[in-house]
Amino acid sequence: MNKTILKTMIVLATMAACKDKEDKNTDPKPKLTARQQALIGKDWKLHAIRMGGVDMTATLPGCFRDNIIHHFKDDKTGYSDEGTTKCEQNDSQRVSLNWKMIANESKMVINQDGSADTFEIVSVSGNELQYLYEGQTIVLKY
Repeated sequence: MNKTILKTMIVLATMAACKDKEDKNTDPKPKLTARQQALIGKDWKLHAIRMGGVDMTATLPGCFRDNIIHHFKDDKTGYSDEGTTKCEQNDSQRVSLNWKMIANESKMVINQDGSADTFEIVSVSGNELQYLYEGQTIVLKY
């Protein structure tokens, strides 16, 4: 009888050890900061481009204004989308991207179409994202 109890305890202990090992191997979603959460799941569209204090938005073609500039997902992927009006018919409708925040979340790196661009984040609040890129202030809204 004691041998049966001992064998049962060994089997149960082994099963529990395997269960703990399985739980440790699963990779839960990484926790996102409040700033990252404010970015994800939204279709960010161009609202304004300012250069040297001058609003350059009116100089952009209409086909660009309906584009989804960024759509960030919580797994650090996302896409941009041409919107309903394409500027060039041969352009892909949707292009995948990867993103990450760096420098204490003051900058964002976006990898898209084989190149990486770094944006200096000015603000992320409410329904607006502002960043600096190549001397321009880009204002996006969703």
